[in-house]
Amino acid sequence: MDNLTIGRNIAKFRKLKDIKAFDMAERLGLKEATYTKYERGKPQ
Repeated sequence: MDNLTIGRNIAKFRKLKDIKAFDMAERLGLKEATYTKYERGKPQ
């Protein structure tokens, strides 16, 4: 699986649980910008 596919899956499941990106990032201990890069499949 490539990064883009994984990121799309992460975003899909987050939205199914009705969780905002900011809240998910906070739960993971990340900045929102960093978390959204993961969802977009962008490497760090």
